[in-house]
Amino acid sequence: MFLPLLYDIDRENDGASELLLDSSSEGYNWFLTAFNAMVKLDPDLRQNVLFVYEEADRLGRRLLREEYPDRLLEAFTLPSSMPLDTMTELMNRVVIEVHNQRTWDDIYSLLVVYRKREGHCNVPRSHVENGTRLGQWVSTQRQPKKEGSLDIERVSRLDELGIFWDVLADKWDNNYHLLLFMKEKVIVMFHRVI
Repeated sequence: MFLPLLYDIDRENDGASELLLDSSSEGYNWFLTAFNAMVKLDPDLRQNVLFVYEEADRLGRRLLREEYPDRLLEAFTLPSSMPLDTMTELMNRVVIEVHNQRTWDDIYSLLVVYRKREGHCNVPRSHVENGTRLGQWVSTQRQPKKEGSLDIERVSRLDELGIFWDVLADKWDNNYHLLLFMKEKVIVMFHRVI
């Protein structure tokens, strides 16, 4: 499959490479979206992404272009005029982002299962679901949400599921309502005694 990539050869020396590597640029996001769709449709490509991610982690560095599996290189049909270091950086960034997106989606699916079973998304921090630290993952979603850096689509998906963004405020509200309930019970019981 061929992925279109917006790369201005004439601007190569004027920062086109840096613009392409800018994750907020339109060309980069088109490329990332298209590659992510390819990975979703091709289990072999998904395995190659996983291999590159794990191999980079094992080696403690990003892989060089020649260390990539052939199938993955075929998916990255990049202009021959693009500098090799730009190609390598682009490939590594996209593979990492796609891996992280797939990982996020996989763990989100575990949260969906937890929600169906437990009836809520208030996962204890120490909870492990199918070998994944689901409680820790849910906790780690809260900080970027608070900072405004969590992707809007992810926030929306978690909101729809009913995640508690501010656990302390939620506990306070629950305890306050419990206190009001208990106050009413005590008043009713007091009136019955009198």
